[in-house]
Amino acid sequence: MPHRKSLPQFAISFALAVAVMLPAGKALADFTCGAPMKTYRVTALDGRQGAGVRCVLFAVGARHLFAWYGEGFWGRQLSTETLFGRLSFYRHIGESGGLDGIASAADIHGNGEHTDAAFSRSLQTTLSDGTPPSRIEVRGAWNEVWTLEPDNVHHGYTRLPELRRVQVCGKNFVQYEAIDRPTPTNHKNGFGVRCLTKRESGFFRTTWYGEGQWNDVYYAHVGSFGGAADICEPSLFGFCGNAYVPVQFVNASGGSENPPTPARYIRVAGAWREDWVLNDVNPCCAVAPAMPPSLHQ
Repeated sequence: MPHRKSLPQFAISFALAVAVMLPAGKALADFTCGAPMKTYRVTALDGRQGAGVRCVLFAVGARHLFAWYGEGFWGRQLSTETLFGRLSFYRHIGESGGLDGIASAADIHGNGEHTDAAFSRSLQTTLSDGTPPSRIEVRGAWNEVWTLEPDNVHHGYTRLPELRRVQVCGKNFVQYEAIDRPTPTNHKNGFGVRCLTKRESGFFRTTWYGEGQWNDVYYAHVGSFGGAADICEPSLFGFCGNAYVPVQFVNASGGSENPPTPARYIRVAGAWREDWVLNDVNPCCAVAPAMPPSLHQ
């Protein structure tokens, strides 16, 4: 009978294998998505080595409705497989549509990521019991399992420098520059990039990833279901709201439904006061962003 490793032995072996894959001098650390998002570690079901995190934002009162941000790296599955060096780095945004478990996802690309694909309703998610579920299995275009971290910290994962700060979204998203809208009581000086999903790519609703600076402090967030939540990993982002806040799109101009054309400007209200300006060509904030005169109201 072939020898089978116990679960602890397998975990140790996997951790050692990932450590060997890391560049010299890069130790494993921790990553937390922060409240109210849930932090999951990811493991490939096809035996591929790697490490990654999933920051999952569940809709209030609907455990089968969720959006997520994912990042990490994979190694070779087969000796004949070609990768960029030893590791393949990725970032993506995804969302699950509801009780049927059908999900879509799209890769962010242009900031050190190697993957650049979109998966239009080609993922099937299966959730374990409990709220939040302790395990989410994803099959279809991907085959992986997400395991909930009880303390909301992925012990043993850290972002490597190959994944730079997000300035471009890539072809799978509509990219906007966000500019804080000042008021007599709000003097924040901020800007950032917003990567909005495309309905024609199979997404069920407007979900987005945002990253930038407010008053020289870095932030990142995931938005969906009429609100947003910050990613609160302290080694990367100095601002953390620790809450799901309501965000509304109150005005948009310059777009159309048929053919699908993105709005040139979006005004955001609610917990935030921002104006988003379409910029799907240039890296975010390479120059000082200019606010359109039509939005000064």
